[in-house]
Parts: sequence; C-alpha cells; structure tokens
Amino acid sequence: MDEEKPKSTGWWLTVPGILTAVAAILTALGGLIVASRQAGFFEHTPERTPTMQTSSTIALSPDPFYLASSPSSVLQQSNVHGGLQLGRVYWQTEVWIENLQYEHAVGMHAPDNGVGYADFKIPLGAKSFQTIFGLARDDKSSNNFGNAIGRVYLDNDLVWESAVSGAKAMHTPAIPVPSGTKRLRLEVDSQGTNWSDQTTWGDPYFSGAK
Repeated sequence: MDEEKPKSTGWWLTVPGILTAVAAILTALGGLIVASRQAGFFEHTPERTPTMQTSSTIALSPDPFYLASSPSSVLQQSNVHGGLQLGRVYWQTEVWIENLQYEHAVGMHAPDNGVGYADFKIPLGAKSFQTIFGLARDDKSSNNFGNAIGRVYLDNDLVWESAVSGAKAMHTPAIPVPSGTKRLRLEVDSQGTNWSDQTTWGDPYFSGAK
C-alpha cells in the first residue's frame, strides 16, 4: 500500500508568502486612504484658537472714549512716580487742575529721573485725541511750585509738547489720529527733580469727530 504523502501547503501560508500578502493589503489600504482624502471624506474644520487683542480691536464706544474708563486700553507704563492712575491721582481720589474737577483724569506724576510714560491702544474709528495737561492740586498741601513737560505721541511721532508750572493748565487742540495708527503714548518729564511735579492729564479722550 502506497504511503500517503503529506498535503502541500499553499504559498501564502509560508513566511515569505504571509509577508507578501500583508504588503499587498497595506498597499491596497494606502490607495484607499488616498482616494478617500481626495474625495473629501477626511476633511474637517480646525478648531478656532483665541485671537490676541490688538490696538485695532477695541471699539470707540462710547464717544468720547475716555482713557480712564477703559483699563483694557492700557498697553504698558514705565517710570511713573506712584504708578499710572485712572480716574484719580495717587495721593487722593479727587482731581482738580486749575480749579476745575476732572472725573476721567489720568494721573501720571513725573519721576525724579528720566521720563515716565504710559501707552494706550487706539480704538478703531478714532479720528482725534484731546486732553489738558497740568499739575493736579494736593488738598493736603497748598504749594504750586512744580514745573514739568508733557508730550503726546502717536505711534513714534511726537504730535504735542508743552511745559506747565504752578496751577496753569495747557489745553491741546483736537489732535488728528491718522488711519492705521495703533498706539498713543503720554509722556511726563520733570526735567530734573520731581518735587511738586504732580503732572496729570485732564480727561484725555478719543473721538470719532475730527
């Protein structure tokens, strides 16, 4: 009786055969994925990330737009004696300049060395800027012997400058704000010692009117 021969296994059950089959499947799957992408099956809308606020994203509302009423408009401050004060001065809450009270003042007492400044965002739609510059009174002291200089910059351009002394206040005109301007800088300079240099901006504001 003839001895039964073992049955032959197919090529695909051998190790080389299995590897060849797997490679063929992966190739076919890759082609399917490419075709699916081309057909738009895997398209999706990416999640939105928060957008950082820039100087052009704050609204001119209300008009007039008082700097003191918008803390979010402050970009930075540097070397201001007593720190930047919105709606007050650092030594008291009420602000009086040249015997007039200002409820939206920006207090910026000049430093003893160098200049102090504060930068603000310019609201979209602003066409002019206006303020007064003077030495705010101190209700605990009657002296008015300070003298200092105030400057206004739009971006890097100096657009207004004036010296003040005693109780006298200086009024700016309506300073035009060119389209695309992003930054307002208010600067105070004691020109030396800052004794009684209680430099303060009276109700500085932007407006949509020229």
